[in-house]
Amino acid sequence: MASSRRSRENTRGSGVAAAVMVVVLMALPACAAEPKAEAKPSATPTTTTSPTPDPYTGPLTFAGDDLVAFALSPDEVAGLLPGAAPAGAVTDELLQYSDGGGPDFDPSVCVLLLSEMSMRSVAARTVPWKDPEDSSNSGRQQILQFASEEQASTRMDQLTSTIDHCAQFDAQGPGTFETAVAPELEGVRAFAGTLTLDSSGSRWRVHHGFASVGNVLVELWQPALDGSEFDAERAALLLRDRAVEAKAALITDLTDNPPATETPTPTDPAAPWSEWQLSGAGVGPLIFGADRESALAAVPGATVEEVEWTDSFARLWSGDGDESLVLHFTDDGATLIGVTAGIANMEGDVEPDGAALPLRAPCASARLSPTLPRPSPGHVHPRRLVRRVLLPVGVAGRRSDPIPCRPGLRGRIGCHHGSDGRGCDVRTAARRGVSNAALSRPPRCCIPDRSVG
Repeated sequence: MASSRRSRENTRGSGVAAAVMVVVLMALPACAAEPKAEAKPSATPTTTTSPTPDPYTGPLTFAGDDLVAFALSPDEVAGLLPGAAPAGAVTDELLQYSDGGGPDFDPSVCVLLLSEMSMRSVAARTVPWKDPEDSSNSGRQQILQFASEEQASTRMDQLTSTIDHCAQFDAQGPGTFETAVAPELEGVRAFAGTLTLDSSGSRWRVHHGFASVGNVLVELWQPALDGSEFDAERAALLLRDRAVEAKAALITDLTDNPPATETPTPTDPAAPWSEWQLSGAGVGPLIFGADRESALAAVPGATVEEVEWTDSFARLWSGDGDESLVLHFTDDGATLIGVTAGIANMEGDVEPDGAALPLRAPCASARLSPTLPRPSPGHVHPRRLVRRVLLPVGVAGRRSDPIPCRPGLRGRIGCHHGSDGRGCDVRTAARRGVSNAALSRPPRCCIPDRSVG
C-alpha cells in the first residue's frame, strides 16, 4: 500500500494505387483442332454480391486529421464575419495564453465564456484569420479533440448552460450574452451569440459559436469591439450542419474500416516502471476505469502525493523518490481516466530520467523529424518540449504516420495517456502556442524512445 503526503499543485492543443492489368493474348497454331460447340448460356445467370456491412455504431471518436472535416471555408468565414480578416488554411497550431485570473463572475458559469476551450483537449485543428494591422481583430475557428465523448459532452453541457444563466450577468460590471440556438440534429448541438462585458471600466465584446458531436468541440471566436453585427442563428446552423457532415463521413470510414481493440499485456506491479507498457487499457498496473483507492494502491512501494485543492489529480512517486506519475481522475475523483509520465506541467515536476519511465511497445513505426538529432535512450533532448501523446483504445489496425518532434518551442517533455478514443495525436505546447502533430489513427501510437517520457 502506498504511503501518502499532501501538497498544493497547480495546473496552468489511397493514394491511388495504380492497378496494372496485364492482358495475355494466346495465338492459335495454324492447324488448330476444331473448336467445340459453345455451351449455351443459362437462362438465369447468377451474380455474386458482397454483403453490405452494418453501419458503425461504436464510440464516435475523431482523431487527428478527422478534425479537418469540421473546418469552415474562407468564403463561409467571410459570409459570417464580413469585418474579419481573410481566413487561412487549416493548421495544426493551437494558441493558448492562460487559464486563470480576471474578475469574479456571477453566475460563476459565465466565466467559461472568457476561458480557453482547449483546456483538457488532446489535439486540435485551427482555421485562423489574422489581421496584420490590428491583432486585436484576429479570430479563429478551433476544432478540439477530447479524449472521450463524455469529456466533450460535459464541456458542451457547461457551455449550453450559459444560454440561460448568462443572458445577463455580473463580472465587476454588467455583462450580456445574446444567443441563438440551432435545433439539435443527428446528435449535434450548436449555438452562437455575442458576449458584451464592461468590467471595471474595461469593455470587451466578442462573437462566439459552438458545436459539439462525439469527442469534438468546435469554437468560432471573433473580437467585435468595432460594434460589428453577427447573425448568430446563421452561424449556429452552419456549425451544426458541418458537424453533421463530419459525423456522417466518420461513420462511413469506420463502417468500411472497423477499428480493432488492443489487448493489454499483463504487468508485474513490482517490476521497474521502465518495463511497464502504455496501452489503451492503462499504464502498467494502473488500469483506466479503476476506482481511486485501487489505483492509488496499485504500485507497491510508491508514495502517494495528494493535491489539496482538487481530487482530479494525484502524483505517485517511485520508491527512490526520483520519478513520478501523475494520475488523472474524473471530476469527482472517483475513477482513473489518465496517466502522465514525465513532465506534467504541475507543481512538483522534476526533470525525468526517460529510461526509468514506462514505454509504449512495440514502437517500430515512430521516428523523429530529421530537423532534430535523435536523442539517446535515457537522456532528455536539450530542446525542452511539452509533449503529450494520447494513446486511446482501438488504435490498432489503422495506418501509420511518423511522430514529428518540432524545434523552437519552449517547455518540457512529458506523455499523457488518455483512457479512450479511437485515434491518437501529439500535443506540443509552448508559451506562445501549441502545435498538434498530425497523426491519423496510426496502428501504434507510441513514444519514439524513453527519452521522450
